[in-house]
Amino acid sequence: YMDNTPRSVHLCFKFAKRKYHPSFKLFQEIKSNSTGLGKKPTHGPLNRFKYPILASFLIGSSYYVYKNDLFKRVSTPKDEEKPKQPKVKPKIEDLPESISYLLIGGGTASFAASRSIRANDPKAKVIVITDEEYYPYMRPPLSKELFFTEKELANKLTFKQWNGKERRVFFEHEEFYAPLKTLIESETGGVSIVKGFKVIKLDSVNKKAYLDNGQEIGYEKCLIATGGSPKNLKVFENTSPSIKKKTLLFRGIDDFLTLEKAFQDVKSLTIIGGGFLGSELACALGKRAEVNKESQVVNQIFPEYGNLSKTLPQYLSQYTMNKVRNEGNFC
Repeated sequence: YMDNTPRSVHLCFKFAKRKYHPSFKLFQEIKSNSTGLGKKPTHGPLNRFKYPILASFLIGSSYYVYKNDLFKRVSTPKDEEKPKQPKVKPKIEDLPESISYLLIGGGTASFAASRSIRANDPKAKVIVITDEEYYPYMRPPLSKELFFTEKELANKLTFKQWNGKERRVFFEHEEFYAPLKTLIESETGGVSIVKGFKVIKLDSVNKKAYLDNGQEIGYEKCLIATGGSPKNLKVFENTSPSIKKKTLLFRGIDDFLTLEKAFQDVKSLTIIGGGFLGSELACALGKRAEVNKESQVVNQIFPEYGNLSKTLPQYLSQYTMNKVRNEGNFC
């Protein structure tokens, strides 16, 4: 302890005060903070409050970090912003090595082609490959009749025709189509639907189609009837994930079911596009809100001077736009 140090050491530091002032101050600080033998520690005016001050500083810093969400700012990107890993698709059981007729796409054109093929060749074996999870169906009712039908029927993809009869959007019942194994063994042919898979490559020389799960199938004749897809806008492609969740490209059954559910919970909905599909949706949704006495506001935005202006002359386009507005929409 410093109080028991020899006098020579004290004299040494007393002498060092003149030439080595920092060392002397360090010595004095150590000596002043020493307790000595049997003595109580001495506390200065600042030492008495140093622990409360330190505790207050730590608590205040922690609250500031929590309040301003600083940890999330420096954390890794959220899961929704990370690129999603593609799902590995399963193997298609009983997929033949080759087929007489291969139709790519499950829309109206593909279904009509399968019926024409079977009409001309009753023993023809036809395979339809579609990336959707549904059997071939009609698309026009998705933007018209289903929105004018009761919700209970619409959720079952059933609508009322002009004569009052109910009909589903599917062209045929599930029993109409043959399983792959039955199709291969059948002597009378048939039509099989492969759902949820996409053809990613065609080899027209060797007559082979390559699927997105790694399988391949040969064919004698092939029809590409994939149809079109809605065009997105760059402003929505480059926006934040929270905005992307509120946008929808309308084309198929899944899009109808999403819009049907969302329309019940929103206060306003904006349709971008003044063509047939956009105008049909605007009329159908506006009429539904009026009939059900709901408070949703339907807006329609397009760069042309009127609805269907790319198809109709200007006076008919203006007439159509006025009709759409009479349904309670804002164009």
